Formats: sequence, C-alpha cells, structure tokens
Amino acid sequence: MIRNRDIIIVGQQSWDTEIGSNCKNIAIEFSKHNRVLYISTPLDRKTKYQRPNENATKKRLNVILKKSLSSNQYIKTYGYGIMM
Repeated sequence: MIRNRDIIIVGQQSWDTEIGSNCKNIAIEFSKHNRVLYISTPLDRKTKYQRPNENATKKRLNVILKKSLSSNQYIKTYGYGIMM
C-alpha cells in the first residue's frame, strides 16, 4: 500500500461532475493515506457551447474570465486532503 506520499492525478473529468468517475474514485482512495492533488481542465469547448446556461458551466467560465476568484475546492478525507 502506498502511504505518506504526494500524488498528482491529472483527470479528464471535472471533480464536480454529476456522474461517477474511476479517476475520482482512485483519488479518493489514495487520499486515505496520502496527499492528493487532482487536476482537470476548468471547461471544455463542448460543454461551453452545448450547456451554456448550466450553473457549473457559468461558474467555470467566470473563473476562466477572472470574474470569480477561484473554483478550487478542498475536501478533507480520512485526515488527508484532495485539492482540486
């Protein structure tokens, strides 16, 4: 088992997506005994043009345009954390 490491995960899927993700589940499992940094793109073109009125799309676009400070989230899991 991997313990007490700093792990960086580059995910294709956003952390706040509504559907499940293997990559996200792996990050959560790693975070039980390690520090994990989960990195994903803030907004893809398909989402921007197909779902422009959804709250998640608006939030991500505001971060890109610097109208909002940040979309970073910090989740505390099992004494360690995941940074998005």
